[in-house]
Amino acid sequence: MMMSGCCDYVATTTLLFLLFLIVLICFVESKNLMVKKRFTRDDICKETIKTGKIVQYCPEDVESRRIRTRERMCEDMHDSCSKDSLVYHCLRSRNKLIEVCAPRNFITGNCCVQFNEGLGCIVEDYSVACTECPFHYYSNESITYPSCFQLIKTMAVPGSTIQSTVEVCHRSS
Repeated sequence: MMMSGCCDYVATTTLLFLLFLIVLICFVESKNLMVKKRFTRDDICKETIKTGKIVQYCPEDVESRRIRTRERMCEDMHDSCSKDSLVYHCLRSRNKLIEVCAPRNFITGNCCVQFNEGLGCIVEDYSVACTECPFHYYSNESITYPSCFQLIKTMAVPGSTIQSTVEVCHRSS
């Protein structure tokens, strides 16, 4: 009798461990799938790239954001990449902060966003985890998550413009 109870315990523990490993592998693979988004030359937003302006800081309060949004006049612009109007963003682009008028993008994952200068669009940055970011949010809301900007210390001259370096991945067939 004792032997049967012991075997049941070992079998149950082994089964739970295997189930845990399967869940862990699925989680890791789902994160890898999110990182592997592919873009083509058709996805490049040239008009958006032209609106990029390096800044030393992003507005921290609602009124400052409203003023910056009005000054940039993003809502009056349209991009060939999106049927929607462009919206104001202040976010990271490599190792600097920029203001840019870009289409609002739906972000998935508890991560910060960044402006991809090659594509001219806002993308998830899975290398920067964000504990305060929700799992789903719109890219123009990223400005409300200050942890995404804490690592940036802009060394570029404020007011400089962004120059595109096209880095396009081809869709795998």
